[in-house]
Amino acid sequence: MNRAWGVLACVALLAAPVAAKSLAGKNFPATVKAGDKTLKLNGVGMRKATMFKVKVYAAGLYVEETAKDAKAILGKDQAWRLDLKFVRDVDQEKMAEAFVEGFDKNGHKSQMAGAKKLGAMLGDMADNDVLSFAYVPGKGVTVKHNGKRKGSIAGAKFAQALLTVWLGKEPPNPELKEGLLAGG
Repeated sequence: MNRAWGVLACVALLAAPVAAKSLAGKNFPATVKAGDKTLKLNGVGMRKATMFKVKVYAAGLYVEETAKDAKAILGKDQAWRLDLKFVRDVDQEKMAEAFVEGFDKNGHKSQMAGAKKLGAMLGDMADNDVLSFAYVPGKGVTVKHNGKRKGSIAGAKFAQALLTVWLGKEPPNPELKEGLLAGG
């Protein structure tokens, strides 16, 4: 009988809803949509820049199946969404450079044309702006700035390369990657 209660308790924990999270005053709901998929919050992290650890944006990663391992997320062709909620102004040129650098550092030179196209889609980011990347298998990555569609880039390889910018061996900062991989 005690064993049955233990099993029921475990099932209840696994079925429990993913909790919404907040970081640096930015709220991340427990679930979001990408295409017709409902995605769960995997984790949140803070992008810090320069040796002074200046906060740039809070990021929230949403996936179909939460995981604490980057390979588990990157190894599946599943829908995902990454929301960047800015806490300071960043100009378009710096954003574009950061994407090219992220693709290069994480070994995705073959996807550099997509990285440059992505950089060209972006505008200046202001404090409180939201930049979202949503990947739907078979459709590609859609980019939105404050909810307004900026464009899309097709291909699962590009989507994986883009997500590797944050989850790869050379993320912008280790704490950001760790937060995104909190596992929901």
